Formats: sequence, C-alpha cells, structure tokens
Amino acid sequence: GVTRFSQIAAWSADELDKATLGEARAFARRYYRPNNATLVVAGLFDAAATKRLVTHYFGTIPAGSPPAARTISPPKLVDSKRIDVEAAVDAPAVMVAWPAPALHADGMEELTYGLRYFAGCLRYRLVMEKQIANDVTTRYEHATFGGIASVTVKLKPGESADTALTVIDEYLSRAARVGRQWSFDGLKSSKTREIVSEVSAMEGLEGRALRILHDLELHGAPNSMQQDLRRFQSVDAADVGEAVEHFLVDRP
Repeated sequence: GVTRFSQIAAWSADELDKATLGEARAFARRYYRPNNATLVVAGLFDAAATKRLVTHYFGTIPAGSPPAARTISPPKLVDSKRIDVEAAVDAPAVMVAWPAPALHADGMEELTYGLRYFAGCLRYRLVMEKQIANDVTTRYEHATFGGIASVTVKLKPGESADTALTVIDEYLSRAARVGRQWSFDGLKSSKTREIVSEVSAMEGLEGRALRILHDLELHGAPNSMQQDLRRFQSVDAADVGEAVEHFLVDRP
C-alpha cells in the first residue's frame, strides 16, 4: 500500500474520541491482570526482600480469568491503498508500507537485511545523486501477530512525491536481485552490526530487563538471545533478495 502524508496524528485522536469509558474499563478488567503479565526486576537486589515488596504492592490484585489464546492469520491487503493528506509543512514526504512477517516468523531476518540494503541504495540515489530528498529511512515494526515494513522519504520543498515513488519501485526491484543476480558483499558487515546492536543493548539494566521480558513472553524461557542471534547469522544472501521480492515487490 502507498501512503503519502504530511501529518497523520489526527487519526489516532479520532479513534480515541470514539472510545467510551465503559469500553476502557472492560478492556482493563479483561487484560490488565497479574496472570496476563510478566514482571522483570533487574539490578543488584535482595531476592527475598524484593519478593516481599512485589507481594505487598501486587499481591492483593485478583488474577481473574486468563484471556483465551488467540491465533490470527497474517494480515493481507487485497489492493494498494493511497492516502493523500495536506498540511502546512515546508516540504512533502512519502511513506510506503507493506504487511510483513511477524516477530520470529519465517522471513523476518531476511527481510530485515533486505530493508537495510534497499534503504542504503535508495538513500544514495535520492539524497546524493538526484538530490531531491533530505533523508530516507526504513522501519520494520514486528509484533506477535504481524509486522509492518515501511520506507519514508523526506523530500525537498517543491519535489514530486510521484518521482520518489517511481524510484522506490525501481530500487525495490534491484534489492530483490541482491544475493541472486549479483553478490551481497555487505551481508557479512550487516550480520556483525546486528550482533553489536543486540550486545550493546545489554549494557544497561533496562536493556537486560527488556531482553529477559522478550525471552519469557515470546520464547517461554530465559536466555534465548543466542537462539535469535543464530537465526540472524544463518541468513543466506540469496534469501535476502528473495524475501524482498516475496513480501514487497509488486505487493499491495
């Protein structure tokens, strides 16, 4: 799907305005329960004293009935959707977003590398060569039931959004051929950056707590970081281009 935007924050505000207090309370009673939450404590602390504090502050909250486990099919778009939004801004921006694999689903790691390669090529073309954009960024938001892959181009004043869309399509096709029709020399360094990013996030207490939470909630066991890193390290170059083609090229 293609979305051209200047400001989209009002959409969320409209949705919030439609919600009722009764709906919010019902949602909280159903989902905000101790048996539907994970508490992680990180740092240098006394375990027994900490457990007493947890019991003191949280022990009186009733557990309630656990929500039923949900299975949701990966989201799909039948056709592309284009949305134009006008706003008083200095320059236009273009955002293109596609449904993508959920967290740890097949293709997630390959598409992660593919998006990085695509962003680098697109940034060089639009910012350095054509000089019609100030910035190009990609983002991969992955959650339990699905993901969103997106590219955002911040154009210079007066530049055409349609020109950016044409170049995006062109370089998506190029990214789909990486590792297949030509080599992906940068894959090794991309894998190294992935390890460095994950390890660096563990330097602080908050990063360690979030990692433990990730392992417990999504893997059902602590210390699953090595498993995730091995998946990123085992990606084949040809599979990177194939993932871009499968999930992004000519897809709604």
